[in-house]
Amino acid sequence: MPYTITLSRQLYSPIQELNYACYKNKNYAFRFDKVRVRYDFLLSNNLVSHEQCTPSFMINCIDLLNSNWCMKHFLDILGEDKIPEYIKIYAAKKDYDGDILSLLKQPSARVITTALTTAGQNLIHLSNPTTKQILLGLSHETETPWLITKIKHPTVKMQITAVTHDIQAYKYITNPCESVKLAAARAHGIEILRYIKSPSEQVILTAIRHTLDTTGELLFYFLPHPNHKIYNAIKQQINSSKHLISTKPQEQISAKTLQINSWQNADVQHCPKLAKIKQEMTNFSADMFLIPTR
Repeated sequence: MPYTITLSRQLYSPIQELNYACYKNKNYAFRFDKVRVRYDFLLSNNLVSHEQCTPSFMINCIDLLNSNWCMKHFLDILGEDKIPEYIKIYAAKKDYDGDILSLLKQPSARVITTALTTAGQNLIHLSNPTTKQILLGLSHETETPWLITKIKHPTVKMQITAVTHDIQAYKYITNPCESVKLAAARAHGIEILRYIKSPSEQVILTAIRHTLDTTGELLFYFLPHPNHKIYNAIKQQINSSKHLISTKPQEQISAKTLQINSWQNADVQHCPKLAKIKQEMTNFSADMFLIPTR
């Protein structure tokens, strides 16, 4: 009569932490209260046969476990040529870490496109990516702003794509040209000035025009001593922001703009330096206009 071992607890004590491998060839039966635990156990201990590794089994594993971890085991069991393409695509859609292309030796164009769209950092696993694939990867990277550094001689278009998608990517671009700076200002507004050293007046004005700020707190935080032209641009943008908020439902305003405005309220509201700047603006005079230092 076989014994039953229940694998349902979230945490195991040292005694309950069984060495499952030593039981797999003995007269023991396992009862799993969770399907996820069962699949984890079977794959971890190489207990899945070629016949058992069906497409439905693979999809269930991918849904319940780490996509790349499952794919490693599927490749050991079946080999790359025996795994249907739609399974590879399904796994690529769940690959949020950007590693699935490191496992496949001959991925199809559809698999590559899906992988890059899910996590653009899969790009580093392609030996000779096309320009289209590079742009796709840069526009879909997830928390990997350094991806631009993995491209030899990136074009201006590639740099713009990277910085438009991720503000942090600007820090990894060597000697960005004015076009890249303007694209970054259009995409991220005034916040990009924390990364741009000695921005031109045109970059500053572009950043102002692409910032939602109804109080001026965020704008004056980054530009505490604007010249006359920039000060007028700030006043105009404040009025435009107020008009936009009053006439458009909040859900119609771009997510990036709302994110900048939320950052403003969270980060600047209690800033002593900002309070001083606001006091200076209250006592405004023409002598205050200086060339921006940020």
